[in-house]
Amino acid sequence: MKKTAYNWKKAQLAKAPKLHKFVPDKPVLEKDIQKTIVTYLKLVGIKHTVSDASRWGKGGGATKVDPDHPDLTCVLPVFVTRQGIALKVGLALFIEVKTPQGRVSEGQRVRLIALADAGAVCVVARTLQEVQDVVKLFKDRELDADLLDKQYQLLKLKLSDRRSREVRTALSDLEHSLSNSKKENQ
Repeated sequence: MKKTAYNWKKAQLAKAPKLHKFVPDKPVLEKDIQKTIVTYLKLVGIKHTVSDASRWGKGGGATKVDPDHPDLTCVLPVFVTRQGIALKVGLALFIEVKTPQGRVSEGQRVRLIALADAGAVCVVARTLQEVQDVVKLFKDRELDADLLDKQYQLLKLKLSDRRSREVRTALSDLEHSLSNSKKENQ
């Protein structure tokens, strides 16, 4: 009998958390993007929960999660300075995961705007990069009201039904402004 050597590297790679591999011939599924985002959130230590609204109203009884609630609920650690003392607080982050071609329903749009109106950061994520950008912008940094306001305006423009030249120009300006803020924070 031929003995085979134990491949330590192969065994370690098999145990490592896997980011989803996107195969060009297969369509990208929302659940695969969500798995990748959840893996990233675990790696960077962001506390989160996955909302399973897929069981809403099905035979076994309804879940307590509304079907319009975002897919992921997270808490970003941020700092607020009060009277010269830095306090660590949590900033709510809600992520609605969509495929590149996916559409946000009217109920989801209303829910995301309501959560953002209440002070949360809301993102419609079509890629992992969109989540990484928001996490880098806010995590473990002093809370900046201007950045929150720009993120809110960006969300509202992305969720607007109109895709006019003015909306595209405003989106471009806000994304440019946010990317400049990210560079300043780094």
